[in-house]
Amino acid sequence: SPGQWGTAPLFAAFAIGFAALVLSSAKRLDIAIGYLGFHAVALFGWAIYYGDPFAIPMRAMQNGALLVFAFFMITDPRSTPDSRMGRILFAASVAAVASYIGWLTNMPGEPLYALAIIAPLTILLDRIFPARRFEWSAPTKSKEGYPDEIEAPHGGRGARAPVTAH
Repeated sequence: SPGQWGTAPLFAAFAIGFAALVLSSAKRLDIAIGYLGFHAVALFGWAIYYGDPFAIPMRAMQNGALLVFAFFMITDPRSTPDSRMGRILFAASVAAVASYIGWLTNMPGEPLYALAIIAPLTILLDRIFPARRFEWSAPTKSKEGYPDEIEAPHGGRGARAPVTAH
């Protein structure tokens, strides 16, 4: 509920800001923003259709679980499409399936089920919209290579410093 962030939304703003910083460096902020946007359209669309006050979808958009899902779960670089268009379509599909599950079946945890249902589409979206595959940055090698493992004096394993010529 919105109360989980305390009396002031400052903590939520910090959490969203840090999540956006991490996602922008991983080039996955578009899927989080896309999902939140499509989810908001669905929430407000249902409110208009049923004649509900806008306070209901506004409260639903302040849900902490929604923010955790949008910024940390749906954005995994290894299980989302590589192209921006593929990610936007992926986010829209997850939001649409979550809306269907949530409003027509009243099943709790709808974003998780929607993500599990839509995840296999990643393969198809990668074929339709090819792009460079995401790769995690690996530590760089020095010219001597990675340090060798040696026996440490206390019996454990330790790294040996590279040998340099003087």
